[in-house]
Amino acid sequence: MNKIRKIELFFIISNLFVSILFVLLFVNNSDFSRIGINSLTRMALVLLVVHLIQFKLLQVRYYDFRFWFILLSYLFLLGRVFLLFIEPSYNFFWIQFSSYSGEIIKKTISFTIVSIQVFFTSFLFYRKNPIKFNFLNQFNNMKSITFLTGVILISLSFPFRIYTDLTNVISVQTTGSFESVGTGGSISNILSTFFVPGIIFLLVGLNKKRKLFVFSTILYFVMIMLLTGDRRYQTTSILSIILCYIVVNDQKVKIKHFLIGILAVYFGLTLLTAIRIVRTEHLSGITVFLNYFINAEFGLAVLYEILSEFGLSYYSLIGVFQHIPNTFNYLNGLSFYGSIPSLFPSSGLVLGDFFSYVSISNTINRLPGGHPVGATIIGDFYANFGNYSFIFMFIFGLILSKIFVLHQNCSKYRLYSVAIYYSSFYILINLVRSSFFEIFRPF
Repeated sequence: MNKIRKIELFFIISNLFVSILFVLLFVNNSDFSRIGINSLTRMALVLLVVHLIQFKLLQVRYYDFRFWFILLSYLFLLGRVFLLFIEPSYNFFWIQFSSYSGEIIKKTISFTIVSIQVFFTSFLFYRKNPIKFNFLNQFNNMKSITFLTGVILISLSFPFRIYTDLTNVISVQTTGSFESVGTGGSISNILSTFFVPGIIFLLVGLNKKRKLFVFSTILYFVMIMLLTGDRRYQTTSILSIILCYIVVNDQKVKIKHFLIGILAVYFGLTLLTAIRIVRTEHLSGITVFLNYFINAEFGLAVLYEILSEFGLSYYSLIGVFQHIPNTFNYLNGLSFYGSIPSLFPSSGLVLGDFFSYVSISNTINRLPGGHPVGATIIGDFYANFGNYSFIFMFIFGLILSKIFVLHQNCSKYRLYSVAIYYSSFYILINLVRSSFFEIFRPF
């Protein structure tokens, strides 16, 4: 047994033990008054560091879905909690912690910590067992078939992507409000979903000019963000495309690449913050954004803003704890099997009320005292299964772990595997801050 395999087995066993211990402590601790918010936050920070160290020792790379799922879970679900710990006097925009009781705040933090630990543990399985695409054996040139797939997907989706984006741009620029950005299940929205996978397949199949292709694509998404204020679709698109480019190019990270990456991330975070500030007031063009961007505060202020804004997903989870099972009974899996009818065209028109119950967080957010802060996959699990949700999280994590394994460089399936991997990444990474219902049909 080689060294890596021994480390792997040790981490699997130790994390299973920690996960079981955490679950038992959460389930049996009905009184959260005996533990402080700062103590829970310290535990979460220590766990974040431990998880990152384990990923490093297990050679889980920075382009791996599991790395990003865990990292973004901490950011979106505990970002504000971390900021409160670092800067207790920080003036949060919009929702305040003081709106909620200390007990429900601590229960939500505890549930989040246990959930992330359970998902992390499940991600340690199936790391070397990629899905086989046996139907590809009939093809000799995988680069050509991957390229052709990209051409077909883009040909199918490009008109609808342009139509959807232009409609949103015109609507936002006319009304000056981010709220006018369209969402839903129209035919154009459905078919435009194939655009980013088409970009990814084309990128994998290209022989040259990949850098120019990636730059042009990113520029397009940034322009749409600036003109509409909508960021989630564009941000996950850019992230998945950049990571795909790194993998398919077999890009080695040198010191200069690392420094450029740090600057790019910092610039990107500043960009996202400026877009948030602009869209909360009015959107009247790129000049308004540039004015905010030029005058934006830099330094730690940007990081604080990111923790403050991205951490809003935490309140979605608080809403679930407030109203389930007090207002709504546990859904017993409805959020998952109830998403299946969404595959059919016009299902939203026929089953609108049903789907509002399937996507329970969106219903809870509209109740008195609620806020439009979206949903989270761990909120879905609790709303459906209560304290038993950790079992189903573990199973779901195993499924994700099986999906996100790349074939080795020497494998015939490598190129197709990379394209499928980052097409799936583009959709499923949104689970951190979306309901299962929102992700099911696009995936």
